[in-house]
Amino acid sequence: MNCIMVIEDEHIERQALVLMLRNNFPELSTIVEAVNGFDAISAAKNQKIDIALVDVGLPGISGLDLIQEMQKAGAETSFIIVSSYDNFEFAQKAIKLGVEDYLLKPIRPDMLKQAVSNSIAKKESRNRVSITATALQNRMENIRPLVENDFIYTIILNGPGESLRQMLSFLSIDCKSGFCIVVSELGAFNSIDTLIKNALEKVGNKLVSGFFNNNLVLCILFGDKSESTNTDTDIAAICDYILSILENAGYGFHIGASGPVREIAAWNEAYRQASVALKRATEDSIPLKKYNEDLLPLKGIHNTNENTAPLSTQTSILARAILENREEQRKEIAENILLGIVSGHDFIRAREDAYKFIILLREELLRFLPVPGLQFDTDTSLLNAQEPRYLETSLLAQVEKFSHAVNEFRDQSKNTFVERAIQYIRDNYQKEISLSSIAREIHVSPYYLSKMFRKYTSKTCTEIISLERVEAAKKLLLCNYSSKETCYSVGFNSQNYFAKIFKKLCGMTPGEYRSSAFAKGAAT
Repeated sequence: MNCIMVIEDEHIERQALVLMLRNNFPELSTIVEAVNGFDAISAAKNQKIDIALVDVGLPGISGLDLIQEMQKAGAETSFIIVSSYDNFEFAQKAIKLGVEDYLLKPIRPDMLKQAVSNSIAKKESRNRVSITATALQNRMENIRPLVENDFIYTIILNGPGESLRQMLSFLSIDCKSGFCIVVSELGAFNSIDTLIKNALEKVGNKLVSGFFNNNLVLCILFGDKSESTNTDTDIAAICDYILSILENAGYGFHIGASGPVREIAAWNEAYRQASVALKRATEDSIPLKKYNEDLLPLKGIHNTNENTAPLSTQTSILARAILENREEQRKEIAENILLGIVSGHDFIRAREDAYKFIILLREELLRFLPVPGLQFDTDTSLLNAQEPRYLETSLLAQVEKFSHAVNEFRDQSKNTFVERAIQYIRDNYQKEISLSSIAREIHVSPYYLSKMFRKYTSKTCTEIISLERVEAAKKLLLCNYSSKETCYSVGFNSQNYFAKIFKKLCGMTPGEYRSSAFAKGAAT
């Protein structure tokens, strides 16, 4: 607590209050005196006032009017009324203004001490809650981009609708309708993302965004779930608005937009439509192309099947199958990609697409695992193939080579990564740590580390962190630490959560565990 202001027009009474405050609260850095409301308002402009003792019967501006004026000015001050009159009307108005106490003159030192102590305690409690809320909000904001990118990745891979719903719930978005936009921009992706987001949120639109295959992917969500608001007209208006924003900012870009989405399961199709439209916009050198039923299949590797996903999407799906060691699915996906590549009439284009596919696959795998065997230059024999059969053989052999390198790396490093991660947890359990921070420390992706934990310990990262913290907590409790001291010493930031986890793992509360341990010690 830094500053208390005493607002009292009677000099003797003001000095008496100041003396009582100095005697009872020596830790106060400042006591400000004011003889009327005007002095108080002027002082509050120049210095933050934590608590104000206000005489109701001030000359000029009354005490209650002064409180109202200070509150209007945004002062975060706690008020204690001082009055010579036991007046119900005054008390009623004071309650409405949120005054914390009402003291009658003559004021006894013990009454003043109790009132100010209570006010200090309440203020400190509010500050703690505010700090916790701010820290939580900051953590949420840090996590938000990761959740948004995961949402985009899930729709691209046609993941489960329940996962999409959970992510939207986390982002405080309850609508499921909208449409998808894919932007291919010539640099400054993060700038474009922020620019579009800020502009659309100002006019009431919500959106989720992420980056995939060097493109910015945006899911524009409509606030009204009714179909009447999710029309081609709405999509056209928003697309035109985005176009004007990017053009005014001087960016070079192409945009593809999907048709309307009316259910959560349709977002994957919306992404496909937006990708098709983007491809056409790029080929036709126009800023924007909106998908419609008359849009022809894409040229090159996508002309075998109108519903075939873009090459980058198929590559990401194949990478997941390799990383998760799903051999049958890996072979099926690779053969389907190969069929799409070599079935085109232009063999030279097919060779280029095959080489592009291998490059994309290598980059996707390296995003998750630092596999040394993937760091070498890709086999250029793909570019030298003279016939489709040799191209097919070389491409499948390259996929097999990558798969073998990943499996070999995984087998060699599985114990090392898990052991390093657990050791890091043991050394840092008192700190705020997470799957992402641990993965960053040992230079592996969170996705891969999560899989390793599950496979080789049958536990999640959170469960392992909790286990280490509880084991450390048991030792502190045996040293007669209180539950509160123990909670914060071992890295928990909530006593209720600590008690819940401790009881789940030990079958008793921290207090019960300590009492039981001391009882056994006394018995022996």
